[in-house]
Amino acid sequence: MTELKEEHFEVISSNRAKLHEMEKVQNEMDDSIEALTIIDSAISTGYLLDRHSLELQKWAKEYQDNINKCKAFLEENK
Repeated sequence: MTELKEEHFEVISSNRAKLHEMEKVQNEMDDSIEALTIIDSAISTGYLLDRHSLELQKWAKEYQDNINKCKAFLEENK
C-alpha cells in the first residue's frame, strides 16, 4: 500500500479548503439571486411609494454587484 507523504496531505487539505470556499461563495451567490428576485418583484408591483422603490433599486444594485463578484470568483477558481 502506498504511503502518502506530508506534501500530499498539504495538497489534499488545500484542495478541501478551496472547495469549501467555493461552496460558500456559491451559497452567497444563490442567496443574493433569491434576494434580488424578491426585491425586483416588490419593485415591479407598483404598490410602493416612490422613495421606497428608489431605495430598493439601490439594494438591487448592491445584490447584483455581489452576484457579479461571486461569479467572477467562481470562474477564476474553476
